[in-house]
Amino acid sequence: MLNLMTYSNAYPKMKSNSDLLDKLFNDSVWNDSFASSRPKANVKEEKARFVIELVAPGFTKEQISIHLEKEILTIKGESVKEKQEKVRYTTREFFAGDFTRRFAMPDSVDTEKISAEFNNGILEIKLPKREENVDNGPRTIKIG
Repeated sequence: MLNLMTYSNAYPKMKSNSDLLDKLFNDSVWNDSFASSRPKANVKEEKARFVIELVAPGFTKEQISIHLEKEILTIKGESVKEKQEKVRYTTREFFAGDFTRRFAMPDSVDTEKISAEFNNGILEIKLPKREENVDNGPRTIKIG
């Protein structure tokens, strides 16, 4: 069974370079200067579903949209653009700006039954598995 994975349309060779750049810019040495605008996500697999938990502090549910197209789930957050005074940070570990995250849906997900909730800055997207893909554990087969 395939696992739910972050979608990247980059070529496999380029992906390793992208990972290297992500590591470089997400390293604590750089965090003071370059805050990441890509929210962190957990993906867990349960018996009958996958669950994506995405941290989006400072957003309301009205500022977040979720779309499914060609088996790619896209999550977008658009912050309210307000005129802010120029601030000089001494440390900046989070960024509440616009973001986009994409996840490739495995064939086992029933895309018609996807649901989402947003509570206390955490977006939870529930991706039920198709009935035929739910692992009901070992069973005994009767010989006829």
